[in-house]
Amino acid sequence: MALLTSAVATIVLIGFLGSYGPLRDAFLAIHQSPAAASRDPWAVDGLIAVATAAAIWLKNKAAAHRYAVTVGAITTAASLLLNFLHGCGVIRAGGQTNGPLHPVLVLIITSLPVGAIGFGSHLLIACVRNFRSRIPRTADGSGTAAIGQRNRGTDPKALHSGPVDHTLDRAVPTSRFHIAALVPDGPRAYRSPDQSRTASVAELDPALVELGRKALAGLAEDGVPPTRDALRARMGVGNGKASAVWTYLRAAGEPEHADRISERAAPVLSDQLAP
Repeated sequence: MALLTSAVATIVLIGFLGSYGPLRDAFLAIHQSPAAASRDPWAVDGLIAVATAAAIWLKNKAAAHRYAVTVGAITTAASLLLNFLHGCGVIRAGGQTNGPLHPVLVLIITSLPVGAIGFGSHLLIACVRNFRSRIPRTADGSGTAAIGQRNRGTDPKALHSGPVDHTLDRAVPTSRFHIAALVPDGPRAYRSPDQSRTASVAELDPALVELGRKALAGLAEDGVPPTRDALRARMGVGNGKASAVWTYLRAAGEPEHADRISERAAPVLSDQLAP
């Protein structure tokens, strides 16, 4: 990789040195001072390199990518034109010409340094915006997702886990257990002591919540009092996931509902277990 980078950098440098002389003579031909004519080629060919790098960086933004490619193409065409005129003898060494240059050609040459300022600044702003947009943020936009999760003390795996592969030890008929509260569309504030250990509803994995509901239904049908530990054992997940699901279900009023179902199911269960 280092060898390839060095080879590309050498090729670019040789190309720049080859284009430097014709561009300097072109700026001398429009009566630029020798000092200014020695500096301006850096702005022209330098903008080509900047536009190429910006096009690579902005490849995920279609409009900005096309803009960077267009700037690079226009600047390359202008530099090629001046090199071509120098090769044809229209502009010679030291800025010598056979006569006054055409006004359109003078306009092209004089606009190159100014265009380098405008296009270069615009490309810089586009790259900075693209850099900021790539930083992941929380729902409230107050930092990265990882930082927000650490501040809340929530297990990241519980909030952004994939589909849960655990299966319940028994199928629970949905008709025999009615959910007391549906999942709300947006985030809601929890009124519980575990508020600092939980996340918003929008960040909980739907499959994990559904697994918790089914586990809660199984506990109610088996006559087991719904507790956090019982829910964790029935779900077969870690403490972090079980705590997040338990707090959400308790905020939705489902453990209390499961407790009432458990009380009604207890006499039936005792009759079934009687000899």
